[in-house]
Amino acid sequence: MKRMSRKDHLNARFLPQDRLACVFRKVAARACTVQRRAGSGVPFCVLATGGLDSSLLAGLLRPYAPRLYFARVLDRTTREYNAWSIRRCRFLARITDLRFSAVGISRMDYRRAYASLRPRIPLLSRDKDIAAVDVFFRSIARRCQGPGIVISGMGMNELCELSAGGISSYYRTKAAVELRVHRRLARAYGLSFWAPWLDRDVVRFFSSLPPASRKNKKLLKEVIAASRLLPSSFLIQPSRHSAIPASFYRGLD
Repeated sequence: MKRMSRKDHLNARFLPQDRLACVFRKVAARACTVQRRAGSGVPFCVLATGGLDSSLLAGLLRPYAPRLYFARVLDRTTREYNAWSIRRCRFLARITDLRFSAVGISRMDYRRAYASLRPRIPLLSRDKDIAAVDVFFRSIARRCQGPGIVISGMGMNELCELSAGGISSYYRTKAAVELRVHRRLARAYGLSFWAPWLDRDVVRFFSSLPPASRKNKKLLKEVIAASRLLPSSFLIQPSRHSAIPASFYRGLD
């Protein structure tokens, strides 16, 4: 029988809820290091959707007064999603006393970005949403009028829904590529990019959890409720996802 390491013994002494709360504290503490590297006083810009993952980051980083930004894709097919997200983001901004802005992404803005990026980013042919990210980052940089640290909640859905092996594969392949591309786009506008849920120790922690505690973000919601980081309405709302409308893609290739 394989002997447990000292670290495993220490971890076994604490409940998963306690360990996750510790992860939350580490993410909040790491923000200080991230900001120091970017430069004193550089603002945090949370890519907010009104959903649980990005809202949790806003709550954890509240002492740093992050700014909340929502990408409002200007198309009739996204009106319902836009209205829902903006309503949730405004509510979050009000209860946390943070600033919120909805950034419009038009079809023309998207197509210009796509034409500019296509020769430089081969991945664009498979993931056309990258062009929208470029427009979003450019708009955020314009509003910051200087450097900024863009923070994304990307990765949490995969950490909670995939198997331990699936998480490892996702982290080494798709997540690695997405992080590299997002950092490159951010740098082009004088921004930094940070995805806290994809920090190595966070990924390692979620990989160690039983699938039942990760499914539907069960453990995540338990710890958020216990710590009162977010109102209960954020824990019971269904996940919503937006996609770039098909009309934006038409005629690109």
